[in-house]
Amino acid sequence: MQEKSFLPGYASMINISPTHIRRGDHSVIIDGAIAAVWTLILGIPLFVIFLILVYYELFLHGVLVSFSVLHILGKVVPLHLATLLLWSSVFWTAAFSIRRFLDKKRQLNNTREWLRASHTQVYTDALTGVLNRRGFDELSDRGLEQARIQKRPYTLLLADVNQFKHFNDTHGHLAGDQALQQIAHILMDAVRTGDAVARYGGDEFAILCPGSERKDTAALIERIHSSCREKTQLTLSIGTAVYPLDGDCITNLIQKADDQMYRVKNL
Repeated sequence: MQEKSFLPGYASMINISPTHIRRGDHSVIIDGAIAAVWTLILGIPLFVIFLILVYYELFLHGVLVSFSVLHILGKVVPLHLATLLLWSSVFWTAAFSIRRFLDKKRQLNNTREWLRASHTQVYTDALTGVLNRRGFDELSDRGLEQARIQKRPYTLLLADVNQFKHFNDTHGHLAGDQALQQIAHILMDAVRTGDAVARYGGDEFAILCPGSERKDTAALIERIHSSCREKTQLTLSIGTAVYPLDGDCITNLIQKADDQMYRVKNL
């Protein structure tokens, strides 16, 4: 399972804006400058080494050649200039190709991150940062199918914030939003690694616990209530449903957990 995260299954997604890198005409000039610099850096030493080797070879064969400037400019330099032009074209082509490759790779990475960010936003509740209803629907269907294949239990918890409308009317909507964010943090801190928290409705949250049985949820519910007492004046009514005991599809589990949640609320 994924590490515990506000978005289980999407923990690696990064929220960034799309960025498109455009290759301008000045890049060709830069490539040419890079090629010229490398040509000079390598060309001058190669030219000196070339002269030394030529005259050393002539000396070994007993050929005496005047080491004159006229001889160098008239015969050796043209040959070496041709070599330098060849090297320059090679370096320019290499620089151009490398820059093109790096630009394309950068564009690909930016596009990939933008797609990940867009994917994350589709499944994230903007206020609390947990999964939204769409994310819950897809994750619960996938999780229940996996539980069915592996023949393992799958637990759903529905939590409703008690007297939230009264809290909103008394303290204002901004305080209400902050309270929902705090509740989301409390739930995320309470669940295990691999569990998922979602905002199911306005003031309702859902928790998906793969592999968890009914006896395991008692400790989780107690952690949630204890944390609420310490961190907020709000309380939660929580209902549970376990696959396959309470239903064989997510609709039945939701109905079962919802019924139990309202029975707890009306106690």
